[in-house]
Amino acid sequence: MANKAKMTHYGEAVKHFTEAIRMRPGFAMPYIYRGEVYHKMGKFDLAIQDFTDAIFWTRQPAKAYFGRGMAYGAKGDIDKSIEDFTKAIQHKPDHAEAYYHRGNGYFIKNEYDLAIGDCDEAIELNPDLADAYVVRGNAYSSKDEIDFALMDYSKAIRLNPDYVDTYVVRGNAYSSKQEYDLAIADYTKALELKPNYVDVYVVRGHTYVLRGDFDSAIEDCKKAIKHAPDAANPYITRATIYSLRGDFDSAIEDCKKAIKRNLHAADAYLIRGIAYSNKGEFDLTIADCSEAIRLVPYNVNAYYERGNAYNSKGEFDNAIDDYTKVIKLNPQHIECYFNRGMAYSKKHLFDEAVADYSTVIQIQPNCIPAYVNRGIAYNNNGEFNNAITDYTIAIQFDPRFDAPYHNRGNVYLINGDFESAIADYTTTIQLNCNNPEAYASRGAAYGIIGNVRNAINDCTKAIELGLNHADIYFNRAIAYNSIDDFESAIKDYTRTVELNQDHVRAYVNRGMAYSNIGLMSQAIDDLNKAVELKPDDATAYNNLGNVYGKKGDFDLAIENYSRVIELEANEAIFYHNRGLAYFNNNEFTQACIDYTKVLRLDPDYTPAYYNLAKTWLHQQEWEKVKSNLIIAADKGIDIIAVFGNEYENIAGFEKKTGIKLPRNIAAMLKQQNKRLPITPIEKELFEFQGEKESFLYENFAVRLPQQIGQTPTPSIPMDLLQPPGRISPNLFVN
Repeated sequence: MANKAKMTHYGEAVKHFTEAIRMRPGFAMPYIYRGEVYHKMGKFDLAIQDFTDAIFWTRQPAKAYFGRGMAYGAKGDIDKSIEDFTKAIQHKPDHAEAYYHRGNGYFIKNEYDLAIGDCDEAIELNPDLADAYVVRGNAYSSKDEIDFALMDYSKAIRLNPDYVDTYVVRGNAYSSKQEYDLAIADYTKALELKPNYVDVYVVRGHTYVLRGDFDSAIEDCKKAIKHAPDAANPYITRATIYSLRGDFDSAIEDCKKAIKRNLHAADAYLIRGIAYSNKGEFDLTIADCSEAIRLVPYNVNAYYERGNAYNSKGEFDNAIDDYTKVIKLNPQHIECYFNRGMAYSKKHLFDEAVADYSTVIQIQPNCIPAYVNRGIAYNNNGEFNNAITDYTIAIQFDPRFDAPYHNRGNVYLINGDFESAIADYTTTIQLNCNNPEAYASRGAAYGIIGNVRNAINDCTKAIELGLNHADIYFNRAIAYNSIDDFESAIKDYTRTVELNQDHVRAYVNRGMAYSNIGLMSQAIDDLNKAVELKPDDATAYNNLGNVYGKKGDFDLAIENYSRVIELEANEAIFYHNRGLAYFNNNEFTQACIDYTKVLRLDPDYTPAYYNLAKTWLHQQEWEKVKSNLIIAADKGIDIIAVFGNEYENIAGFEKKTGIKLPRNIAAMLKQQNKRLPITPIEKELFEFQGEKESFLYENFAVRLPQQIGQTPTPSIPMDLLQPPGRISPNLFVN
C-alpha cells in the first residue's frame, strides 16, 4: 500500500482523470490512466470498472485488457486475470509483459510448464525483462529443476542488481540444494538493500538452523522482532530454534508471544505442542495440535504430532486414527506408516503392523528399523521363518547394528535352537558390550540348557549394567536354586517381588526354597500369596500340597492337590501326589484310586506302579501287589532298596503295619546287605523357566534412528525449518 503522501498524489491524479472523462466520456485513455491509479491505491474493483469501460470505448483494447488482468490478479482472481492477459496477447501478439504476467498466473495455479512457456515467449520478445526470469525461475524451482532456476535468478540480478526479492528467491534455491553459505550470502545482500525486511531475517534464521548455527539464527529472530515487534513469525522461528536446542520452556514462551500477536498462528500451536511433547506433557500437546488442526484442517504435521502424543499416552486407537489421516493427505509419509505399525503392534494387530512396515520398506528399501520391527510383528504372529528372514536382511544392511542379532536370537530361543540363540546373543554383546538385555537373554538361554554358572554370570552382568528388572533376579534365583544355593535364591526371589509385587512364580519358587531349608511357615505364606494373586495357579496349589505333606498335615495336602486336579484334570503328577497324601493319611482306597488314574493318564509313570503295589500291601490284595511290583521292577525301580529304605526289612514292615506278608511277596522284597537311595516318587513343579516364559523373549521395538553424527534433537517437521519456496515479488500488485 502506498504511503500517505503518495495516496494524496494519487487522489489528485484521480481528480484530473475524472475531469478528462467528464469532458470526453467516450475516450478510452483517461479510463486506463485512472484505472492504473486506482490499482496503485489498492482500489482494485474501481480499477476493474475503469478498464472495462476502456475496453468498451477502444478498438485497440490490449492495454485495457492487460490493466484489468493485473487488477484481477491483485484481487486473487487468477482465472480472470489469465483470460484478460490472453485477450491482451490476442490483440497485441508482441506484448511481452502480458506473457510473463500470464506465466505468473499459471505459476500461482501450479501449472509450471505453461508458466515456463509464457516466460520463454516474453524473454524472446524482450531479453531484458528481469521479472520474466524471476517468474520462470520460480516455476523451475517448483519443479525441482533448481539449477535452471538459479540461472534465471542470476540473470535477473544481472539485469536489475537492486531487485531485493530476487536475492531472496535465489537464496531459497541455494538452500534447497543445501548450499547454505550461498543462501545466507543472498539473504544478507537482500537485507543490505532493505534492512527492515522482516521476512528475510526469518528466512535467514531458518537457514542458520539448517546449518546448525543456532546462535546466529536467534540473532536474526531478535532483529526481526526489533523491526516488527507485533509480528508472530519471528517468535515462531525462535521457538523452533529453542526446541532444537532442548530449551523447551523458552520455546513455549515464544509460542505464547506468537499466539498473543496472532491467534490464528497454527504453527505456533504446533511448535508449542511439540515442546510440550518433549517435556512429557502429552495432554497439552494434544490440545495444541487440535487447535492447529482447527485453524488448518489439513495440517499434516499437527495430525502427525498429535498421533505421536496419543501413542506415548498408550491411546493407540486415537494414534492410529491420526496417522491414518496423515497418510490420506500424504501417502508417502514414511514416518506415519512406521509409527502406525508400532501402534498396531501394541494392540497385537500384527497383520496390520506387517502391512505398514512393508509399505515403509517399499518406499525406502534400506530402512533397517522397518525390517527389525516387521520381524518383531512376524515373531509375535508366530511366523518365525519370516521373522528370521527380516532380521537377517537387517543384519546384511548393517552388520554392526546389534538389535537384529538380539531379536533373531530370541526367535531361535523360542524355537529351541539354543546354540544359534546363544551365538546371536554373543554377537550382540561383542557389538555392544554394555547391552544388559543381551546378557539377560543369553543368561536365560544358558539356564534352559543347564549351563547354570554361565546363566548366573550373565544375569549378574545384566544387573551390574543397570537392568533392574524383576525377571533377571528371578532367572538368577532359579539358577541358584538348581545348585541348591537356597539362601542366594531366596535373596533374588525377594528382590523379584520387591520389583514386581505380582510376580506369582517368584512367590511359588521362594516358597519352595523356604521349604527346602525347613522354613515351612514362610513357604506356606509365599504359596498362599501366589494363590491369592492367581487363584487358578496349579503349581502353587501343588506345591502347597507338597509343603503340607512334608509337615505331616495330609488333610490340607489332599485339599490343595484336589484343587489342582479341579484346574488340570489330566496331569498325572497331581493325582500321584494326592495318592501319596492319601496313603500317608491311611486312606488306602483313595490312594489306589488316584494311582490307578495316574496309570490311565500315563502308563509309563513308573513310581505309580510301586506306590500302587505298596498301597495294595496295606489292603492285603496280594495278586495286585505282585503284578504291580513286577511292573515297577521291570521299569527300573529297585523295589527291594526302596522298600528297605522305608521299612528297613520285612520284619520292620510287619511290625509297623501288623500285616503278615505271604512268603512269595516277602521273597520279592527281601532286604539286601546294602541300602540304596530311594527312587524319587514325589515331584515338585520347581524348575528353570521354560521356553514360553523365559525373560526377554519379547522384542524391543526399534524406532527410526537419529542421523549419524548428530546430537539427538526434538522432532521438528522439516517443512517448518525450510525457507518458504515462494517469497517472490507480487507482480500483480507492483
